[in-house]
Amino acid sequence: RKIAFKDRMIRKGEWNLHSNQLNHRMKGAVLGLIGYGAIAKRFHEKTSAFGFSKVLVYDPFIKREIITNKGASPTDLNILLSESDYISIHVPLNDTSKKMIGEKQLNLMKKNSILINTSRGGVIDQQALIDTLQKKQIAGAGLDVFEKEPIPNNSPLLKLDNVTLSDHTGWYSEESLKELKTKAAINVLAVLKGGQPIYPVNNL
Repeated sequence: RKIAFKDRMIRKGEWNLHSNQLNHRMKGAVLGLIGYGAIAKRFHEKTSAFGFSKVLVYDPFIKREIITNKGASPTDLNILLSESDYISIHVPLNDTSKKMIGEKQLNLMKKNSILINTSRGGVIDQQALIDTLQKKQIAGAGLDVFEKEPIPNNSPLLKLDNVTLSDHTGWYSEESLKELKTKAAINVLAVLKGGQPIYPVNNL
């Protein structure tokens, strides 16, 4: 809905912004998920109410039947990028995923598509994304993470109207912070008692 942009413009005295800011319904659109671990699965569940026509998933480390059993369609990265209207990234940063979304991948995306990254900033080639947004090759991006954090004051991202930024706190609420600490303590206690951690990182 471009709420952040409209909020800024209204504060500047603008009105009737729909005339030059096109919006599209999520219902009937295609959602693409890059990575399908625990967070992506929960994201998939929470977005089911929006009525996406299909959900595409790229994750070479997850068995196909796990994806299909959740009502999604496994596919390769290029197809996901070229067919999805909304793309959300949920992968860890490692040698394989570093800058996995670069100029070549961004060029595959639809002009009306939106890229969301709440995983790690290094997964995207940030300069390539800046160039793409400046040229308006995609509709926009939502970024909670960046290559350098805090984001530098001279970053071109700060001057763009087609990107919404947050400060790596997309996960945060008082309740989630309490849950995080509680689960960590439960894990430690389980191991100290000679058992297995209840929430192992590699349990997909």
